Amino acid sequence: MASFSAGWPAPGLGGPDAYPPCVFLPGAIPGVPSDINTAVPGCFDDRYIRDNETNAGTAPAYSDSDLWGTNFTLDWELAENLSLKSITAYRELEADFARDGDHSPLGVAAYVDHMDLDQFSQEIQLNGTNLDSRLNWIFGLYYFEESGDNENLLDFVISNFRSGGSIDNEAWATFFQGTYDVTEQLHFTAGLRYTDEEKKFLPDQVILVNKFAGSGHPVLDAPFMQAGEPILPHVEKAESIDEVTPMVNVSYDWNEDLMVYVSYSEGFKSGGFSQRVFPPIVAGYTAPAGTPDIDLIPTFDPEYVEVYEFGFKYATPGQRLRLNGALFTTKYDDLQVQVFTSVAPVTKNAASATIDGFELEMQAVPAEGWFAEASVGYLDAQYDELDTLETRLFEDDKFERVPEWSASGALSKEFVLDDMGTLTPRVDWSYRTKVYNDSFNSPLLAQSSYHLVNANLTFTDKNDRYDIVAAVENLTDEDYLTTGVWGAAMQSIEGIYSRGIEYSVTVRARF
Repeated sequence: MASFSAGWPAPGLGGPDAYPPCVFLPGAIPGVPSDINTAVPGCFDDRYIRDNETNAGTAPAYSDSDLWGTNFTLDWELAENLSLKSITAYRELEADFARDGDHSPLGVAAYVDHMDLDQFSQEIQLNGTNLDSRLNWIFGLYYFEESGDNENLLDFVISNFRSGGSIDNEAWATFFQGTYDVTEQLHFTAGLRYTDEEKKFLPDQVILVNKFAGSGHPVLDAPFMQAGEPILPHVEKAESIDEVTPMVNVSYDWNEDLMVYVSYSEGFKSGGFSQRVFPPIVAGYTAPAGTPDIDLIPTFDPEYVEVYEFGFKYATPGQRLRLNGALFTTKYDDLQVQVFTSVAPVTKNAASATIDGFELEMQAVPAEGWFAEASVGYLDAQYDELDTLETRLFEDDKFERVPEWSASGALSKEFVLDDMGTLTPRVDWSYRTKVYNDSFNSPLLAQSSYHLVNANLTFTDKNDRYDIVAAVENLTDEDYLTTGVWGAAMQSIEGIYSRGIEYSVTVRARF
């Protein structure tokens, strides 16, 4: 569309006019089918690509977030074998974001977001021990509510419009879990949770400016694309779900140093709504005629998961060495994936998928004052079934941001400074193999394997009342992609790189 605005008439697809002024005709440059014509200033192409530190964008770019929260925990011993715990929490978020999505001087894609969000949660836990201390159990009630507004202002080549709306979410749950010591070595744990959730979404979306008004274009100048027209109906839509999710675990103490276990659990992630939509969803134009307004608001389904795990926990006498390991398989139904099939990433359901893997962790005290840690993990993540027409994904695609291998290690040494306190230097290392930063596995958003090294120095006073921590993150100044997105609608790829080496000083006090 930026090329169109730069003067591309494109009356046909077979003749020379099919090529926009942004590129040379085939054969204009020997041996090259076509090339960028930088003589035309209004084209959106790779002439605006800069290095990893700068871009050519001219729209505002900022991020300003204010987060406030408080929590209160009360423990009450009701009897010798019975206690009550109350956990209350409240949080507020106010945030403003903006960016130039095309990173060029052209008006291809610019975004401004404002978000207000309030959350409240309350949990009550009743903990008890019975049957001569062979049964330990917990019964709980949980409540959560959330309300907020999210306004998105989007400025594209063809239109300027407001997206977003308000949300009102509520959930409550009750759960019970108990561990029974069948023998001194054999332990059986079972749990059950009932969850009831309701999510509500009220779109507040309207076209502000139609930049092709009066052009006569059958789509861009259509009645539903004009200023003042709604993108989604201004009606509140609600989605609710209630599920019972179980878990069971059997563990066996081979001796005082080794425990093995096997477990099975289920869970779910509730569905929701797609709030960034374009073009407008209008009955009779972009949706079947007669479709009720409530059915025009797009949704995605809940995600369900089953997890099977086998593991062990081992410690040498004196606890100088600990090893923990686990083998697991995780099976998903209606897996929620983020895909860029419109003007913004939206969540779709990807049928079924499986993640198999293992984890191994080690902690050791090789000598007095020394402490070492290490871990390694392997993940084999794959789609089992997909609706390719809906998600535009294929079964061979790799999961987004999931490395096949990951590993880490750390080493620290505590030095006693006589009557002053302790000084502890620490070095951390981590490694991960290649990952894709979007679900479409775009090569330009792929991050090859890399290593990170962090270091810190901690001073703790002799009374253990305060700490002073001087830290350096990304000590080797590694340059790597942390996230990215391929905007199919704008044919642009954005990536955010690491900040590079970072320094910090932290002071902690205990009263």
